[in-house]
Amino acid sequence: TGRGGELDEADRQLFFLSWGQTWCSVQRKKTARLAMEDDEHAPDRFRVNGAVSQYKPFADAFQCPVHGAKMNPRARCGGGNGAVW
Repeated sequence: TGRGGELDEADRQLFFLSWGQTWCSVQRKKTARLAMEDDEHAPDRFRVNGAVSQYKPFADAFQCPVHGAKMNPRARCGGGNGAVW
């Protein structure tokens, strides 16, 4: 951590990387197709990328290109403060 207990850039990046790694998975095409038919949850990669792309602190931590990039869209749910649902 940075001075005074503040998180520095590396700390913020590690937070998001560790959270995303929770959902890390590999599926065969057939398994993924079956999951799409039977599982009400979104595939793991969309659960991760969809959520963090709506969260401005993620874009700030990784210095994503300003507005319009896939992980830093112009319009975010909840204004980019985490209120997705």
